[in-house]
Amino acid sequence: MILLVRKYRLIAAATLVATMSFGSCRSPKSRVSKVLTDLGSDNEAVAERFNQYKAKRDHCSLVPRDKAKYRVILAGFGPFSGLEFNTSSLVAMNFSAQLDHAQAGLISPLINKDDADGIVRQDIVSIDGVKVAVCAVSASVIWDLAAAIYLHEAQNFKPDLIIMSGMDGGNPTLGTWEHHAMNVAKSMHGYERNGSQSSVTPKEPADGSDPLILPGGPEVLPMTWNAKRLVEVTSPMVRKFFTNFDVQTSDEETPGKYLCNNVSYVVLAGLAGHPLPLAGGKMSMKINGLESVRAGFFHYPWDSEQDADAVRHWSEVLAAAIKSEIFR
Repeated sequence: MILLVRKYRLIAAATLVATMSFGSCRSPKSRVSKVLTDLGSDNEAVAERFNQYKAKRDHCSLVPRDKAKYRVILAGFGPFSGLEFNTSSLVAMNFSAQLDHAQAGLISPLINKDDADGIVRQDIVSIDGVKVAVCAVSASVIWDLAAAIYLHEAQNFKPDLIIMSGMDGGNPTLGTWEHHAMNVAKSMHGYERNGSQSSVTPKEPADGSDPLILPGGPEVLPMTWNAKRLVEVTSPMVRKFFTNFDVQTSDEETPGKYLCNNVSYVVLAGLAGHPLPLAGGKMSMKINGLESVRAGFFHYPWDSEQDADAVRHWSEVLAAAIKSEIFR
């Protein structure tokens, strides 16, 4: 059984043309009460974009357990900073076809105007003989909006595992199974669905410090997967598949302060059942019944190729991660 929620065109490989770097911070976990990123004058505009996304037809749909034993969301981003494609959404959107060797070319992950800042593609695949329903989600690189899209689809799909992903400009050859998310953001712009620079930027406090995702909230929220075990499982595969590539965990490092961290922090808080008044309170979400979902963020190496062989290899790495985290 294969469920397809929209049509895609085939694409060729793309070339990466931009870089990004990040800072660091750690502290003990504490209880989250709310998330309140202030996007300033863009708060209402981002909330309206989320309403448009919710109103569209195509979303992840619940798959009964008699059709698939497990459910997994693979979440990635659209293009940004001059990139033609983002490896995270390229792998997510092609995961099922490449894992099953069902397609020679690659399906485009580009978000079009009618997609309302996000696209989904849903399939059922077999991993070591076990049926797994997979919903791939790609969202525009917009503060709070991408996280809201991921959580909205999690409400629909009720996954056992969410693997969020992005690209790490600070590590050209190392992938990272992130260990935590931080309650801090950079006053940096987002990117529109076509990869052009956006006006959406977290509002900087009057004292010039970095904005917080949650004023008064914990500095750190841990990912709910076992990052060290994921490294043990996937590192031999990555070294086998790719020349000069490997994976690590970020238990002593930062996951950054950009959109990858933003979606991680908001999704982790949302899954825990805490109220989420996003975009300065203009977007309100409350997720119930997903406290047991495992979730984390994976950073692809910046220098990863974007051809069919590379996407197939990364798909096999993700399949091993899925098996490690949720197969019983």
